[in-house]
Amino acid sequence: MLSPNKKNKIYTAIASAAEICLKPFKYSVVCLEDNYKEIDTFELNDDLILILECRDKEGKRIFDNDIELEIYKSGDDFNIMINWVLTKDELVLWYGSHPVWINAQTGQRLSPANNTSTLESLARRIRAIFVPLD
Repeated sequence: MLSPNKKNKIYTAIASAAEICLKPFKYSVVCLEDNYKEIDTFELNDDLILILECRDKEGKRIFDNDIELEIYKSGDDFNIMINWVLTKDELVLWYGSHPVWINAQTGQRLSPANNTSTLESLARRIRAIFVPLD
């Protein structure tokens, strides 16, 4: 079992990545699954489903900017599914070796919308937390 200190470091790194990519907002990480106790940076065995809760600099919740994040391992690689909570039924970003925008209803690949670069940047930063350096 992973120590609480290591879990906190991973969650802090994810929240920090969100704060870098989505300034001026602050983010906290909430785990939605029981696998919270099983998290390990390089040995994630199950899906990790998180909500990144947004707040302004005064601490007021900004629900419109909440992000849903799923991290899962496929073979030896880590993949990310990320979306704004309010649009999770419309548009989802899959990020493995490259970004792919998907229609959440049909699973069809889409061209990226104009305002998608922030989520792509966030997915890239979060994936880097879980991918070991060679």
